[in-house]
Amino acid sequence: MSRLWTILTVFLGAVVVVSLALLFIFYRPSIVTKHIVKEESKRVERESILENKVEETMNETVKTETITTETKEEDVSNNSSNLNLSQGLEERLKNLEKVVPNFFVKIQEGIIYHPALLFKVYGTAKGTSIHILTFSSMEWKFIKTFLVRGKVLSEPDRVFFCNGGIVDVNYVVKGIWPPEIPRESLDSVGLVVIPEERGTLRFATFNGNCTDNGFVFNPGGEFAGICFGGKFIDYNTLYSDIPDKCQLIYEKGEGNDGDIQSEN
Repeated sequence: MSRLWTILTVFLGAVVVVSLALLFIFYRPSIVTKHIVKEESKRVERESILENKVEETMNETVKTETITTETKEEDVSNNSSNLNLSQGLEERLKNLEKVVPNFFVKIQEGIIYHPALLFKVYGTAKGTSIHILTFSSMEWKFIKTFLVRGKVLSEPDRVFFCNGGIVDVNYVVKGIWPPEIPRESLDSVGLVVIPEERGTLRFATFNGNCTDNGFVFNPGGEFAGICFGGKFIDYNTLYSDIPDKCQLIYEKGEGNDGDIQSEN
């Protein structure tokens, strides 16, 4: 009995050993395969991530190039618009040379004519007060001022000396007279009208620098101010200061000789 049990035990042990050996032999490839598959999955995943990064980089590059191209095209378009604006502005200023002379009158002194700007017109108890601006000194008692529609005025009622050299010639008349010159501010570029003693007007582009004494108009044909003595005086300052802050140098019937140099 004891011997039979020993044989049975040995037999069962052998069966167990054989079974384990078979399990190891038949299942080992599966374990290896599983490991290989796992490693292959990791490799595929890494390659996929790398491909995505490459694709994103390429997309960003294309996007950047597209934005750069669009920006360049926009810049070209803007430059073209600015060029057209400059050409249009130049044309408008050229056309003003035909319009703004209508705002000017001529003052005759002997055989010389002085262009002057019809600046200010308003009603008073005595009649319509007309203020005409010029840069010239004259014998005021003997001048003639030629206005629109053939009207001629002789000796002025008063003459004022303003801002160190701007002259305001004042007449007080009866009836209805031309309206005041349209006035407006200037953004940057305009037209400066330079009066010459032979009775003509010279034109130049105004860009903020006053190299000549003259009357400045904006591109809309509105009076913006005066260039005088190397500086620009805007129309608001002129309108508020003239003639209130000017020196009276001539008054009709008061015996003045009208010589600015002798008065200053």
